[in-house]
Amino acid sequence: MGSGILLIKECLFFNFICFFIAHLCLPKTIEAYYQETGHAGRDGQPANAWLAYGVQDVISMRQMSQKIDANENHKLNLHQKLESMLGLCEQVTCRRQTLLSYFDETLDQPCGHCDTCINPPPTFDATEATRMAQPVPSVVYLLPGRK
Repeated sequence: MGSGILLIKECLFFNFICFFIAHLCLPKTIEAYYQETGHAGRDGQPANAWLAYGVQDVISMRQMSQKIDANENHKLNLHQKLESMLGLCEQVTCRRQTLLSYFDETLDQPCGHCDTCINPPPTFDATEATRMAQPVPSVVYLLPGRK
């Protein structure tokens, strides 16, 4: 599995101005994602970071973290970092606030520039659906032939 990062940049006297970063697979950690996207917009101009991942990325990363030759605490740490990265990806509020919060920093107001600020994803209150589904496990338990 490669790094899956595409940087579109403009060279300028041994420096570069990066205005678009595409992650074509899920970064292993928020730290890696933050470091990689940090290349964008260093000149103070607007820049874009794009992340595309699939369930296979998650499965592969979980399998790799369990197969490594390391103690259980290290494996647990890798799992927690992957879960944090997935949490950032599935976030429905300001990603910038979430990202900074991960590093114990704060942003008082939503940034107004990330995808969730510009185009908030639809959400719904699942309280009623959860209440209606609660009897289902009891019914399954009472089915004939269940021991």
